Amino acid sequence: MSANPISRCAPVWVLLLLCGSWGMSAAWAADLSVRENAGQLEFFVDFLAGTRCEAEGGCAVTLRSQDGTAQAGRDYVAVDRTVRWRQGDEGARSVVVEIIDNAERDGNRTFTLVSSDAVGLLQTGTRSVEIIDDESSPLATGSSSTVTAPATEIGDVIDLVCPQIQNAEDNTDAAALRRDCNSLLAAEQNNDPQFAAALRSIAPDQVGASVGVGRQTMNAQIKNVGTRLTALRENRVGVLSGLLLRMGDHALAVEDLLPPSGAGAGETEGVGSPLSFFINGELSAGDRNGTTREEGFEFTSTGLTLGLDYRRNDGWVLGAALGLSSTTSDFDSGGDLEAVGTFATFFASRQLSRFYIEGGATVGISAFDQARKIQYTLSDGTAVDQAVSASFDGSEYSLFFNTGTELLLPRQLSITPRARIELIQLDVDGFTEDTVSASGDAGDGWRTRIDAQNSRSFLVGLGAQISWIRNRENAVWVPYGALEWVQDFDAEKSNVSGQFVGDPTGETFVFVSDSPDDSYYKLNLGTSVLFTGGRSAFIDYSNLLSIKHNSVHSFNLGFRWEY
Repeated sequence: MSANPISRCAPVWVLLLLCGSWGMSAAWAADLSVRENAGQLEFFVDFLAGTRCEAEGGCAVTLRSQDGTAQAGRDYVAVDRTVRWRQGDEGARSVVVEIIDNAERDGNRTFTLVSSDAVGLLQTGTRSVEIIDDESSPLATGSSSTVTAPATEIGDVIDLVCPQIQNAEDNTDAAALRRDCNSLLAAEQNNDPQFAAALRSIAPDQVGASVGVGRQTMNAQIKNVGTRLTALRENRVGVLSGLLLRMGDHALAVEDLLPPSGAGAGETEGVGSPLSFFINGELSAGDRNGTTREEGFEFTSTGLTLGLDYRRNDGWVLGAALGLSSTTSDFDSGGDLEAVGTFATFFASRQLSRFYIEGGATVGISAFDQARKIQYTLSDGTAVDQAVSASFDGSEYSLFFNTGTELLLPRQLSITPRARIELIQLDVDGFTEDTVSASGDAGDGWRTRIDAQNSRSFLVGLGAQISWIRNRENAVWVPYGALEWVQDFDAEKSNVSGQFVGDPTGETFVFVSDSPDDSYYKLNLGTSVLFTGGRSAFIDYSNLLSIKHNSVHSFNLGFRWEY
């Protein structure tokens, strides 16, 4: 919005003056339009230029909304307010109408703003407001199953920008955008059946994945530190942490499992030393299903963490760890995104019999490398085969607190109720795409400049794990199952905004994400086995339940042995 929208409004022969939030002037007699994903429409009520409120009791006007094809509560938030000035006041009063976004292809809708009951003002009237559906732009020809919200948004911006840059001052970026614009506009005018596919390829909808990939990269560090904290719950030190049977988020010490037979695996060096060293690794994989708002992708993530912890005489354990993690994502369109993060974690733990408390903080920085492809062929023979890339940075912060207690049951069963709280903040820097293919080639004008992004989560988890210890002649088997309910109290849609690099008007496109999963369940099933001689192995299956777009089925297999 312009810093002073009123100053851009021309005088008119009515008392009310209205300006859109984009800073363009319009009289109260002019109708308005707003994109569905804009979030709000802001307009200003003012006096005629050079006048002010002269009424002794002050001036006022009542503004109300009336439904048309757009309905209050579904498409916008109803307006019913009185705008007031004291005697002698001058200047505009702002009125904001909240616009409700949805994922439905419900077409453009209209409602009416009515000004009435004027005191000290001379004019009243009605104005029509059109909400432009961002899922069904007339630009995006093709079947509804292939039209995406980012493509529609890009189409709207192209229709605004391209006519305005025909006489813009020439530079390399503007000339490239004008060339690609003219080719695409010709395809639109000719009802080219390839037009929708071109918009989908131009739209940089994968840029919104940066926050999620950065979070996955940090998760490797958090899980690796969690493995060490699990060992500390058993009051073990030194290399003994390597002799724990992993069972989801829980572990059992080997000396608690091995049948007595002289010197067991629990008799290791380092027991009694207050200082211990650990090294842990993590491997995970998953995918996200594509929707009309976000592109699908598959990812793999690895992480390695090294740390030290110190056991105090009062029972507290204080520790620090450094980690390196990497996540690679392959998008359905052929692009990719890689994040490499470096992390530092500081933590503390206290064991009170079978009850434990622990907490810590993680900070990190990540380097991102992104590449995407712009590929389409129009019916007139225009072929675009362009690759663009960008490198940018991000930062991550996390605070966590865990607590729980282990309850022993008959028949070598145990159950561990537990609870956790975690705060996560991720910030990703803005970036400008560069051309990978030869600069000046067709499609070079579609490069974008993306604004900074951020995300925050406040997670609360409640769950329990049940384990069953089975002693055999040459091994100890521990099958287990765990279920946790997770609630994210800060989950909300995220917006990614940007502009075309060559656009001198600075017109901004906005991509709105799908509604995030704010509540879900995590299920773990598996078994651990400890062989004689300190060798161990585990297999684990995990699945996230009650989530809308992600399909996450994970198998983990691990081996461990003592030198």
